[in-house]
Amino acid sequence: MGTGRLAAAAAAFAVGLLLSEPAAGLPREEAILSAKDHPSAETRALAEAHADELLGLYEDVRRCAPRLDFQRHGIAFQRPRGAAAAAPHLTLWVWLDPGRPPRGPDLVARAAEAFRRHGQGLFRRLMARTPVFVDPRAGGYGLILTWLKPEPVGGRLVGESLALFADKLTVANFVHDTIAATTFLTRVEVRAFDGQTEVRLPRLAVEDDDGAAAPREAC
Repeated sequence: MGTGRLAAAAAAFAVGLLLSEPAAGLPREEAILSAKDHPSAETRALAEAHADELLGLYEDVRRCAPRLDFQRHGIAFQRPRGAAAAAPHLTLWVWLDPGRPPRGPDLVARAAEAFRRHGQGLFRRLMARTPVFVDPRAGGYGLILTWLKPEPVGGRLVGESLALFADKLTVANFVHDTIAATTFLTRVEVRAFDGQTEVRLPRLAVEDDDGAAAPREAC
């Protein structure tokens, strides 16, 4: 199985989607899951009501974080895996710049580095879709970061993924620096995947000032 499909299967396991592999410069009609293709009446209704916001999120990330790319259908309304009763979350799934993957001796360290670089900035872009934030039908936000594992496995490149799902208030507090990164991570669902295998994730080695120290996007 190729790189994209391995990482896709891993993160899809986290959000309950079966998606295809990414492509460079993915156009908006492929990056955004259409309303009719959302899996439930609730998510379809949200996607229809907030079609402009999904497009705005796509354009915002494309303009301000051009080194990231979208997973196919990576912008969608989804529930966290195993939470069938939860309100849908506005979810963003991106591939990190292959020329600057997160570094570290293991997946846990690389996941922490990915979060330090991109977590607060991308949650900020998710929360900036104000009509979604004030819509009581939307429960929160999901962020999935995928990158290439440093070493091939069995001669094949493998993707690693970090998935985070949080309610609106928790994200708002994190984005506005009301709570620090360490507190934020205790209040969210955090999962990690090595290819198709979920990895038990201990506490990410993140410091409270990492968000402030992380490089900001261009806009």
